[in-house]
Amino acid sequence: TEKKAKRRKHKGRSDRIRVLWPPIGPEVSKCLAWVREEATKRPILSAALGIVFWPAAVTTALVGTPMVIADGFLQDFYNHFEDAPLVEGLERGAAHLYQTARLALLSGKLVSRQTVFVVKRQVERHGGVGQIAQNCADLAIDRVTHPIETVQMACGGIAWGWGQIQRAVQEFQDQERQEAVQALQI
Repeated sequence: TEKKAKRRKHKGRSDRIRVLWPPIGPEVSKCLAWVREEATKRPILSAALGIVFWPAAVTTALVGTPMVIADGFLQDFYNHFEDAPLVEGLERGAAHLYQTARLALLSGKLVSRQTVFVVKRQVERHGGVGQIAQNCADLAIDRVTHPIETVQMACGGIAWGWGQIQRAVQEFQDQERQEAVQALQI
């Protein structure tokens, strides 16, 4: 796989990302080699741990072996069809999705920093958090002490919103009618 990675790099295919996970088999081999090496360094401890943890070792061997075999099959299958149009398109799509996500994350960070900056400036401009809380409390008290005016304002807002919805629906219907008339004229 290292040769293929080098070949990919030289062919200039940096617009693709491998969508399959790295092979599990080599990592399992590394772990087993490490365990073998450590067991030779401390045989008594290894024997004691083997006696205590043998059920977990047997279960891991029974479950892990088919998983490693299936992973090897999937990896070989994927590597065999690596240059197929479907896999190539999938890898390019994954690369584009990755780049888009990076751009969205970067943009989000930029927007959040700018938003924090603007909010701080606005809070300072209005006299701090204490003054803003006082203004909100005064507004709430004003709305409670003038219930008729509050209801009129709420009804006015609802009427305005309903009017905006009706206007948008009417514009959409007019556009649909205009497109239908143009289609008939052709």
